[in-house]
Amino acid sequence: MRKPQPIVNRINYGAVVPYEEDFEVLWWLQVLLVSSISTEVSSRQRLIWLAAAALLLCIVRFSYVFPHSLRIIEEAEIFRGALRPQDPLYEDGGIPPPEDFDTIPEVVKPEPDKEPENVTEEKPDEKPKENDTFNGLPELCKQTKWTEGLWLHCHSGCGENKLSMCGGLNNARNRIQTCFRLAIDAGTGVIMAPVTNRAEEQLMNTNGEALCPEHFWDMEYLQSKLQEHCPQLHVRMCDDRLGIEKTVIPQYRDYNSDSYVLGTFRQYVETSLSDSNISITDINPSDQVILEFGDGFTAWNYKTSNEIQTIRKALFKTLKFNQDLLNLSSHVLQSPELNNGAFFGLHLRGEDDWPGGFGSADDQKRVYAEEIERIQINDPIKTIYVSCGDQEAIQKFRDMMEPNGYKVHDKWSLLANQPEKFAQIEALTFDQKAIVEYQVLVDAKP
Repeated sequence: MRKPQPIVNRINYGAVVPYEEDFEVLWWLQVLLVSSISTEVSSRQRLIWLAAAALLLCIVRFSYVFPHSLRIIEEAEIFRGALRPQDPLYEDGGIPPPEDFDTIPEVVKPEPDKEPENVTEEKPDEKPKENDTFNGLPELCKQTKWTEGLWLHCHSGCGENKLSMCGGLNNARNRIQTCFRLAIDAGTGVIMAPVTNRAEEQLMNTNGEALCPEHFWDMEYLQSKLQEHCPQLHVRMCDDRLGIEKTVIPQYRDYNSDSYVLGTFRQYVETSLSDSNISITDINPSDQVILEFGDGFTAWNYKTSNEIQTIRKALFKTLKFNQDLLNLSSHVLQSPELNNGAFFGLHLRGEDDWPGGFGSADDQKRVYAEEIERIQINDPIKTIYVSCGDQEAIQKFRDMMEPNGYKVHDKWSLLANQPEKFAQIEALTFDQKAIVEYQVLVDAKP
């Protein structure tokens, strides 16, 4: 009997996908079942064998469907930053994101109205202090030994000069956030690296034109939050190296290298400086040094450092998308066709560049349709918003859903009678459009 080949995708458009070990167990149980039939045993013994094998198959089937369903939910929610500290699924943490998770399709499920449970009026003195919402970041920054004049510049070897960050919006965001954490451990400032744009004609190529981070994120908000909660961490914008003459370039970090934990990155920085005949104690505002560091994608281990629910969340809060793009999202959300937010939000990856091995657009549409029907509540929601860069793919989904009474909208249909706003969004880069639509999706609610 030939073993089946396992499917090892951790998330497959909302479908439960067993891991390799699950296939191994199921295969052996299948052998057991066949053996029980072919073995020369009495009818009663054969019946007992069959019942035991069938029971084991059911137990194993449930054992991977249920935990793996939770694992899929956990990964998707952690990637979106939606899990809260009190959520039990968040306790494990440390789940590595896929290479380009900003392209993972997602059903944003509206939540049913709930009656408040034992709600009591919050007293003024019980409201959390602002610092409490930043989960220990101010305390960590106060404890850090800072070196004025020492700067960390994190990159991923992209762009024309190989000193930019790339990998798609959320991977670039991960690198920025990790760079801040590394800088705090070493007591350095941060020079924000440019971020490469996704190539418009080849969307899987995230190493396009290098742009300043404010193209995508709100840098004023970042600086204000850092000034408020970690004022010791100084930030220079968009590759600003003015007045700094010394640069140390250690060996490029391999993606699979060990991640840093508390205190170890500072040791790495001191060693790198020493290898260049520079003592960290000699660095000051009059004699400044830049340390080039690539690649910071998985360079910090929040789990081992016990920071999943604290510093990781705090740094996440300092970086939000460009406000002008979020304002465009709000404009789309105000469309009367979206029923004041009572709609399903879907990310359909149906562009031509999407690798077929990741799941075709037809696969995604089929699973989305099944999931929408499955999670409908007493008062069914019949409005759908689809985020996709391919109008033809959206239309095919519309043709699939409309016979069942659904109205499928997209940015083109909602802004068709607003030429000025439509032109404003069309003038954006692909990644900027993705930010606009991302916020529309996550704001779906009853």
